[in-house]
Amino acid sequence: MELVKHCELCDHRVFDLSSGSTCGITNSKPQFEGKCPDIKFGDNHIRRIKEVNIEYYKVASTKSLNIAHFIMYLMIGIAVMLGGYFLGSLAWEKGLISKVPLIIIGVGFLIIPFATGPLIKFSQDFRIEKGRKVKMDDLLKSYNIEYDAEVIVDQDVHANKDYDAKIIFSRLHYK
Repeated sequence: MELVKHCELCDHRVFDLSSGSTCGITNSKPQFEGKCPDIKFGDNHIRRIKEVNIEYYKVASTKSLNIAHFIMYLMIGIAVMLGGYFLGSLAWEKGLISKVPLIIIGVGFLIIPFATGPLIKFSQDFRIEKGRKVKMDDLLKSYNIEYDAEVIVDQDVHANKDYDAKIIFSRLHYK
């Protein structure tokens, strides 16, 4: 595990753009094995826990919307393709040969990426945010810290959302 991840949660962390994260006690880069003996949890780790859980919640809460979007556009694409096919069949029965049914079927095929694109993006974003949350939870478990997070969404009349997280520690002893 990256040692800098430990420093992101520590109140001793000093960050400088030229040198990156350094320890405020040793004034050097982290050089410990396993877990830091001098780590001090405070505002940084609570802020970081809230950030990770809020970002995870934001992505996870769009799952049903993305699935509905996928189904809707997939059905529209299939319906357009079937409409083109039936129009071609009808024209064929009347003895006409036309390019229009092929164009309609092609348009139906072009609608399919509108169905799959957002679902693929959701899947990638979800995997990234879940990975961040799991890594942070594993890091905190190495210090015997466990928590429950409740994300609170405050929505105004214009559908602007403000997120906050309530963190309840169930086990908090890290030495």
